[in-house]
Amino acid sequence: MTKQEFKEFASKQLKSGFSSSKGYDRIKLETTLHQICDIHFNAEKILDFFCDMGFFYCVRSEKTTNDIIHIDIRFIDINGLKKSSYYEFADEAVCYWNDINSVVVAAVQISNCAGIIEYLFISESGMFYNEKHCLIAETQEQLFDYFAYTEYDFHPVISKRTVDFMTNAGWHQNRRIDTSAVYSAYKDMGIELSLTQIEVIAEYSGLYFSFNDAMRNVDFFNCTELANHVSEYQKEIVQYDKVIAENVIRFGQRMAGDIYLDSNGILLDDWYYPLGRTTLECVNHLMADVPENCVSK
Repeated sequence: MTKQEFKEFASKQLKSGFSSSKGYDRIKLETTLHQICDIHFNAEKILDFFCDMGFFYCVRSEKTTNDIIHIDIRFIDINGLKKSSYYEFADEAVCYWNDINSVVVAAVQISNCAGIIEYLFISESGMFYNEKHCLIAETQEQLFDYFAYTEYDFHPVISKRTVDFMTNAGWHQNRRIDTSAVYSAYKDMGIELSLTQIEVIAEYSGLYFSFNDAMRNVDFFNCTELANHVSEYQKEIVQYDKVIAENVIRFGQRMAGDIYLDSNGILLDDWYYPLGRTTLECVNHLMADVPENCVSK
């Protein structure tokens, strides 16, 4: 499958799900790659790929799960993610792999709403590997076949670190607070919160995740605050011509923006995009963005 064929394939699934721009100066990019990795290597095919692709981003649907898969092609500096629970492997953005006798460069990030699924790397020979060093595609055409047809059904493992953060914030397995004030405030406005929403509010409302890096703090509003945000209710959220959330209320905030809660107990980010496929996956997603050098206060 060529790049153009893949664009047509993806656009038939989800409208407004593709963007691309030329963004690389070949000489500057080559200089950057060699600055990161001081081993001599032939970057010609790597540079050909990046200069042809530019900044390429698209989405597609999984057939089995109906999940939206995000495909982000660009030079990806994963060094900043190494201290996040997203990235468990020790490789740099540009590094030498002994097993394939080649320098590789991080070129693709694949994710769904619950977080990053995998990174793909391009080698000096122009072949593509995942972070486990498994060969994914020998050519660019095979790479787009992989993008089009791979089914991930990705559910992240809920990390012990997430559970520790929750516990430090005051969560416990049987936590259930009184939600009557919130329920009444919305009921008075003619809005019926779902049973799932009420259960999530009872379990998580009022939790405050505080870190030594205040930019990472996450605040789930207490019931009094939730009752004061009734005016921000939205009946439904539509993205890519699909209703992705209903009965949406503002549930909290972080430095990056607001956090919302839908009728299925799913947390949404500031762009009303789901943060996971279950409530706990959403919380795990929020916590996965906290680097290891950030500690709970």
